[in-house]
Amino acid sequence: MVIYCTRCWKDNPAGSEVCPRCGSKLEADNRTYIAKLIQALSHPEPMTVERAAWILGELKASEAIIPIVHLLKISRDMGAQEKAVEALGKIGDSSAVDALASNSAHWPVRVRVQVAESLGKIGGPKAEKVLRTMLNDSSSQVHETTSKALKTLVR
Repeated sequence: MVIYCTRCWKDNPAGSEVCPRCGSKLEADNRTYIAKLIQALSHPEPMTVERAAWILGELKASEAIIPIVHLLKISRDMGAQEKAVEALGKIGDSSAVDALASNSAHWPVRVRVQVAESLGKIGGPKAEKVLRTMLNDSSSQVHETTSKALKTLVR
């Protein structure tokens, strides 16, 4: 079994008590589950980042909004971007709308589709305004998802 250091992500053999890379105690991690998931957003393995973002969204962890927005700003991994956008939609806080709008035109289609879905879940006037601008997206898939999201806001 391998034990990963939650500070530097070094893999350590089973039974290790201290990480040789950073000196952290491996078993004495008293942080909350949410705090550990937020730390996992910086993991070097992309699937771990995606899983952490997804779980934070499922938990509607509002304390993760800022770290997830930061992930969106720095990540070039499409899967991580998509899961981060999805998580922000599940959390549903309007403070994420600006982050979703800021770079959405530059993200891959799959991520832009998720932006439209997430904005539809968040709702509110700011989200509606962004969705209306997304109707001009060159992708028919984004346009279709945006239209559906706008219809849910109108109801």
